[in-house]
Amino acid sequence: MMRTALIACLLLLVAACATGDAPPRADSTADHRFWVTSNDWHTRIVVATADLPANLLPEREDLAPAGWLAIGWGDHAYYPMPDPPRRLALEAALLPSASVVHLIPMTVPPRPFEGFEVLEIRVSGEGLAAMLAAIDADIDRQ
Repeated sequence: MMRTALIACLLLLVAACATGDAPPRADSTADHRFWVTSNDWHTRIVVATADLPANLLPEREDLAPAGWLAIGWGDHAYYPMPDPPRRLALEAALLPSASVVHLIPMTVPPRPFEGFEVLEIRVSGEGLAAMLAAIDADIDRQ
């Protein structure tokens, strides 16, 4: 769980650096939340689709309607493969390469289950919007 918390904090810091603002603060009184999930290999950010500004992540319109959207990313060669060879796993872990984004519609919010950690983070609406804007801006749509 500690590793997931560290990853979440790093994501918030990266989002803040990308926008030039201070990182959104986790706050138990904040009115919005998102989740960071991890299966020890990949990390995802999950947000309620109701919290996604209409102008961000337009790719979600190509997906089935859902209450939540998981945003994952990984090595461009390894991540999309259903059964990648071990060589690609090693290359993905050790060599810098391009990434791909994986958007997954979810009908229920994330919950921990065997081998999968979930960390809920509460933030202000402005903090959540800043993080989502940073993610959206970092996607190279070709």
